[in-house]
Amino acid sequence: MTEKKIVILVAWDNETKNSLSDADKQRLDDNNIEIVYTGIGKINATRAITDLVVRNEYESDMDLHIVNVGCAGSHTTGVRNLIKPNHFIQRDMDARQFGYEQYRTPEENGWIIDDTFVGYPLHRDGHMRPSFDIVCATGDNANGYSETSDEVPAFDAVDMEAFAFAFVCAHYGVSFTCFKWITDLAAEDSTIEELIENNKLLPWTQIIDEILLLD
Repeated sequence: MTEKKIVILVAWDNETKNSLSDADKQRLDDNNIEIVYTGIGKINATRAITDLVVRNEYESDMDLHIVNVGCAGSHTTGVRNLIKPNHFIQRDMDARQFGYEQYRTPEENGWIIDDTFVGYPLHRDGHMRPSFDIVCATGDNANGYSETSDEVPAFDAVDMEAFAFAFVCAHYGVSFTCFKWITDLAAEDSTIEELIENNKLLPWTQIIDEILLLD
């Protein structure tokens, strides 16, 4: 059986500096689990994860499992709750002016990535939200409240990185798990102060417990 290597991707240190205890840091060290800070936004996320995945292919015989832990806004879940998104869309992809549907990258067929990664798991256009879906909508802005639609009337998580992580993992056939800590309601009046304050309570102990149970 191939050995597994787990790497946790975090966008910025505000998601760990007041919430990750010394005891939990030791648990990560004891299990050889590394935290990598990627920077905020889809470009930083794509750069960091691509470098990580490609280096692992050439330098290691272990199967890689990427875990994204981070804060998010939500239209469906109250603050200070932990959710595990399993579907990912690019909320700021909008080429409707040129005849393409919202959220679709022009000239690509798939627009939703799920976390099962059987083959290349881009869903073809069709029904998006069976009852079990928890959708994370990624974009390089804080305007998730303005990017909903009749097709996707609410986002379970609003962030700036997860779609990029999921997309690269899908492309390279790498396992991916995502945890989002809800810090705000992704509303027009949401503030950075609210986000930072709620990040202090990010439940790392619970998250690490779940990570250690990953297949």
